[in-house]
Amino acid sequence: MKYIIAIVALAAVACAQQQPPVAILRQTNDIYPDGSYAYSYETENGIAHQEQGGSYGYTAPDGTPYVITYVADQNGYQPQGEHLPKPHPIPEAIARSIEYNLARARAQQRRK
Repeated sequence: MKYIIAIVALAAVACAQQQPPVAILRQTNDIYPDGSYAYSYETENGIAHQEQGGSYGYTAPDGTPYVITYVADQNGYQPQGEHLPKPHPIPEAIARSIEYNLARARAQQRRK
């Protein structure tokens, strides 16, 4: 069993090494005095990426461009983009149930 695992691992390494390196056609990297930044790159195999402190964009393999803006603060990473799923509003009955359960939990805490 050990030999089979070793042979599979060696085969995986050999396959990975056969891919030629991909050249970078264009690359920028800027850091500004206010702490913001911007960078981008494009490779010969069609990968392109650009990012600017608070937003980034990329092109999917099918050619669709995507742009994501974000805030990263004490509340965590908060991305926004037209292609990202949007949260649905909480149904009124569920919101009332949550509020009821919170009120009950607070009342129980006060009794202790």
